[in-house]
Amino acid sequence: VFDRPGARAAIAATAGDLGVGFCGVWLEAPASTLARRVEERSNDPSDATVSVLSGQLARDPGAIVWHRIDAGQPLDALRDAVLSLCGAGR
Repeated sequence: VFDRPGARAAIAATAGDLGVGFCGVWLEAPASTLARRVEERSNDPSDATVSVLSGQLARDPGAIVWHRIDAGQPLDALRDAVLSLCGAGR
């Protein structure tokens, strides 16, 4: 989830230590959209519940310096936005 500043810094640092590129993407959507998606999951490896989501949303994530993208948009548009920012070879 990387909803804590230290976790975001650690993953970026790890990529740097390994000499690989890193492009942080912070996906944002209204809480109602996120809750609906969690509730609609089936046969999903995630252990997230609406209760887990509520805890995540209540936590202050601190400053977000990653690319912020609207995750409420259609999947194709979301994919295109991520690839535009962080596509292969960047």
